[in-house]
Amino acid sequence: MWKGEEQHIRFDFYLYINASFEGVFCWIRNKWLLAHPCGELLFYRLNRGLVSIKITRVIIFTVVLLLTSCSPAGSIPEHIRNEFSGLEIKRLPNYETGSIKGTYIIDNTFVIQEVTVQGFKGDIRMRVSINIGTKALEKLAILEHHESEDYGGYLTEGWFLGRFSGKKAGSPLKLVKLSAKAQDEIVAITGATKTSQAVIEGVNQCFENFAKIYEEVE
Repeated sequence: MWKGEEQHIRFDFYLYINASFEGVFCWIRNKWLLAHPCGELLFYRLNRGLVSIKITRVIIFTVVLLLTSCSPAGSIPEHIRNEFSGLEIKRLPNYETGSIKGTYIIDNTFVIQEVTVQGFKGDIRMRVSINIGTKALEKLAILEHHESEDYGGYLTEGWFLGRFSGKKAGSPLKLVKLSAKAQDEIVAITGATKTSQAVIEGVNQCFENFAKIYEEVE
């Protein structure tokens, strides 16, 4: 059907690439068509001259992006590849939300999630590592923050981050101000309640997301 049509014929044609580069949706002749994640369908159409040269350039550029992202390394940020070099890394884009920007399984042992929350002064970006076997938080790392050095800045200190180690992902954490009397309680940084609450909120988001991921990897 397509082979007999001339190259310069114009169609109503739009491209939509989702955030995780899972595929391309093309609007052709009043319906959406899903192209293959690596762009084979786009090449198939290009070889038969379906669209004008101007549109073709857009498609070629899109295909280049898709081919780059289809390799295992292409969909994983460089800082993740470097930090976990030599280990098997699998990205889970279906479990990435508005605040959770990156979700990975490392060596079938850990689920790594990078989450951004609103602190007192600005965004706090952190990484939550959960052991799949124990369902417990293995490590919490602050990647970036804008909190004040005198109080909120203590969120990067080992004595604060250590309060999260071993916490079970099955129940949300709660903020307390003096001392923790239950397994799900975290003592706030003195004078930085909002900062502490933001970190707890980010961890709880990752705990909730982990419960969904666990059903897949179990």
